[in-house]
Amino acid sequence: MQTFEQIWESSRTNSWSWGYPTVVIIGVLLLIVSSCIRSPAWRRSLKVLISIVLTILATEFAGREISEKWRLRQDWAAGQREQLTPAQQDALISDGANLTIGPLAAGVQAGFVFLCTGVVLYILRLIALRISTSEAEVSETY
Repeated sequence: MQTFEQIWESSRTNSWSWGYPTVVIIGVLLLIVSSCIRSPAWRRSLKVLISIVLTILATEFAGREISEKWRLRQDWAAGQREQLTPAQQDALISDGANLTIGPLAAGVQAGFVFLCTGVVLYILRLIALRISTSEAEVSETY
């Protein structure tokens, strides 16, 4: 029989734990790949679309992961009510706000990661264009 602390920690990793990090990694990779598109309009549109869709998907996966975590904790607690201390019962109740705020915070975090990735890729593109332009000017003068 697992203790309260053991179930509390073991429920942090569940069947949905793979979703959020996978979406964020795929999103960053897709943003990098989309940087290879030559047309500025297509490139920018695709980056915005990737960011919006994957932010929503990351929020969904984070919500499912948090819901599963709390389902596991509640299922365990349902059979152990008499053994729970008041502090443990409070932890099961008061941290329920995580069900509402957790997915939103994870979605904002994923959106921020995508935004920062897009900005870094834009800056790298500008640097590369300036270097290639200055090299072209140097080769024309000689």
